[in-house]
Amino acid sequence: AKALFFKCVETGFNKDYMDQFSIDISEDHSSFNAVAIYNKDIDNSYYIKLVVDMFVSKTKIYRTLFNFEGNICDLLGNSDTKSINLFSTWMQNILKYSDMPKSCPIRK
Repeated sequence: AKALFFKCVETGFNKDYMDQFSIDISEDHSSFNAVAIYNKDIDNSYYIKLVVDMFVSKTKIYRTLFNFEGNICDLLGNSDTKSINLFSTWMQNILKYSDMPKSCPIRK
């Protein structure tokens, strides 16, 4: 069986809107934990870019699994992600198993 292992993470965020955004990979590289601390309330005017790439060892290049750029509130509502099955499933699991807010506005 094939498995997905997380090897590295690159993050960035705008300090005008967030105090912290970090992702830590588990010791066995099978999962990660993300922390986002906002310094302002989040409403419908905020956007996010989220990209997950997979390293293909045979070709030694990265291949994009999914690339989402859109409104944070739309992402939480899952309205723009229904056509992306893997991303939709992943987002539904995040909302189900995390303490992430499920709608906007998100209070700081």
